Amino acid sequence: MQHVRNSSIVDISDFLQTPNQSSRIFSDVYVDAVHQKIVENEHAIESLERGIEEHARTIRQIQYKIQQHQVEIRRYKGMITLAKRLPPEILASIFEECVKSGWTKTPLVVSHVCSSWRKAASIPTVWSHVYVNLDTRDPYNRTRLWLERSQDALLYINLDIGNENSQLGRIMTLLASKARRWKEVNIKSVMLHSVNQVLQACGLFTPYLISISVSIARDFTVANPADADGELVALCTAFSNAPLLRHLRIERDLLPGPNIIPSSITHLSLSISSWLSSTRQSIASTLRLLEEVPLLESLSIDAPSSQMFESDVHQGQLVDGPNLKSLILKGSNSLFHLLAYLKASNLLSLCLRFFLQQNQADDTGHWVDIFLERSKPPLAFLEIRDVSLEISVYDRMLPLLPFLGVLTVIYMTVPC
Repeated sequence: MQHVRNSSIVDISDFLQTPNQSSRIFSDVYVDAVHQKIVENEHAIESLERGIEEHARTIRQIQYKIQQHQVEIRRYKGMITLAKRLPPEILASIFEECVKSGWTKTPLVVSHVCSSWRKAASIPTVWSHVYVNLDTRDPYNRTRLWLERSQDALLYINLDIGNENSQLGRIMTLLASKARRWKEVNIKSVMLHSVNQVLQACGLFTPYLISISVSIARDFTVANPADADGELVALCTAFSNAPLLRHLRIERDLLPGPNIIPSSITHLSLSISSWLSSTRQSIASTLRLLEEVPLLESLSIDAPSSQMFESDVHQGQLVDGPNLKSLILKGSNSLFHLLAYLKASNLLSLCLRFFLQQNQADDTGHWVDIFLERSKPPLAFLEIRDVSLEISVYDRMLPLLPFLGVLTVIYMTVPC
């Protein structure tokens, strides 16, 4: 027994040979030894776990140092990237292009990227494109912010007017206070009367204004006494103090009436937007419109196939456009009848585009003949798209165009 008690390793077989004492030995000596081994192993595990924790702490410290070095690497790489090395003026030009493409929040977003981008975003021209959407939250204060940060830069104003126009008057007062900095004004509205409300707030001296664009989605859905004649009543007078105004674009259901377009316009684009209803336009009214813009250099008329032009012209009526250099007519057969009453002796570019959904009139080639024979223009570019002309028309046409450099004829046949 003395030997067993002093031994550090207990062999259970020794106790089984002495059955009379096995019960006492198992309860005293053997159990004590087992508990001792358990404690020893628990201490060993605790020691190993402390070692693991120490190693884990060391690993975390190393990983943290690695992350710090990675941050430094990115910072130093950023110092030599093209975006960092670009002068602020070039960055500002890139930001302006982003705004022009429709990303209106560009100045706010890019100013949070880095210090160099923030510096470029602070250049006033980045804030010069003022987008006003009356359906968004707090359009007045957003407009005020853009005007303040644009400082003295020329302004490109885009007004998007939906059904909610309760703040339109306040915003127009704000914009009118900066009228001397207007360069372009684009008005997109659901209703005609909202556009007239905007135009009535103009009429101020706009020395740098060069371009106006008006787009109306629905002309006749809401009756308004001020729009009883269905016209842009204040368009001509609103910009009478705009000495540089040359470009005008109008998109709506009807062509402008008399005394609507400012006489200073040299580039005119007219687009009839309605595809759903069949309305009738007037060739005579179109000719009178052209007579009111004697300085016109480019004209574009885009009318869907549902729009028919009445041949209501007096015999012998003729409009001379001595300054007209570019003419684009896109629409039905009846629109091309305009050529029979038009003279453009200095025309350089002519585009005729037809809608295949309609049957084509035989008179189209005759109208083209009359126009070219009368004008004898120094035409350099001629595009005829989906206009079916007889070969004899080309035979007569080409000798009249000695300066023609580019002739494009495209005709898409419709499968039966």
